[in-house]
Amino acid sequence: MLTRYDKRFLSNSELGGWYTPGATPIIVEVDGFRLGCAICIESQFPEIFSDYERMGVDGVIFSSYGLPSYFQIAFAPMPD
Repeated sequence: MLTRYDKRFLSNSELGGWYTPGATPIIVEVDGFRLGCAICIESQFPEIFSDYERMGVDGVIFSSYGLPSYFQIAFAPMPD
């Protein structure tokens, strides 16, 4: 393992003793592409994606499970 991403924005239930939020974004490089990570509820926090944009990533790997339509995004490229 080279690194790990700790979710920076947590749900109320997660804050209730399950987890401690992470503090920093991470970037991994795969075949020359710089990728950030985001998890679940973080889709609702634009600052997650603004951080990565400032860091010059090519895309963000977003992992979630949920039924609401905002979790069903399959691909959203970073703007030029």
